[in-house]
Amino acid sequence: MEVRLKNNARIQEGEEPAENPQELMEELNNHLNALETLIFRINKTNMVTLSEGMRLTEMIAKKDVLALRISVLRSVAQSAMGSLERYSANEIRYVRTLDVADLQKQIDSYSRQLRELDV
Repeated sequence: MEVRLKNNARIQEGEEPAENPQELMEELNNHLNALETLIFRINKTNMVTLSEGMRLTEMIAKKDVLALRISVLRSVAQSAMGSLERYSANEIRYVRTLDVADLQKQIDSYSRQLRELDV
């Protein structure tokens, strides 16, 4: 809808748009209203659905945060594992400030939690 609206939002003077922009706006609004209703119904269902003592919305939030936590920790671990070599004594020496093995254990633990939550 967005692309169709953009394509018809501005035309050359004297030309006619390929599609009526006002009709496209109405169609967009209808679709967005339907989406809003669907999202509300899904969220309402998720708020009352229990699994293993947790509401589904809690589980979704937990899953999202676990995935984000894993992604950040993997990125940090990758950065920490980068080469620490120097080509000469005059170059700046880099040292690790985090224990990569400990980070990997945390990543493994969070990954396990995420897999269990998915199940």
